[in-house]
Amino acid sequence: MDKKLLIIDVAALGWDLLQRRPMAELEGLSFAPAEAVFPAVTCTAQASFRTAAAPAEHGMIANGLYFPQLRRPMFWEQSSALVAGERIWAGLRARGGKVAVLFWQQSMGEQADIVLTPAPIH
Repeated sequence: MDKKLLIIDVAALGWDLLQRRPMAELEGLSFAPAEAVFPAVTCTAQASFRTAAAPAEHGMIANGLYFPQLRRPMFWEQSSALVAGERIWAGLRARGGKVAVLFWQQSMGEQADIVLTPAPIH
């Protein structure tokens, strides 16, 4: 049987909340805690999760970044090039596995078979 990995990123769904819910109701699923990152904002947390690296390594340190060449801050930019580092699914893809990235920030141009990205307009 092939092993499968499902990663679900849900804001406010933390390990402590899962511990309060009887696991019998979540038959067939297992969970493990993840370390929090600082700052605990969407773009930083998702970049840390997808690279298994700290913000200082992957470079996504906030939901908005200042771009000196444009002389302005920009928020919620979607290019995957803003996140440095190897993705946690790179090995799976190298072995012929399929990857879908659904509704993650900075996912445009991501090395995945399926990408659905939010497109916030501010």
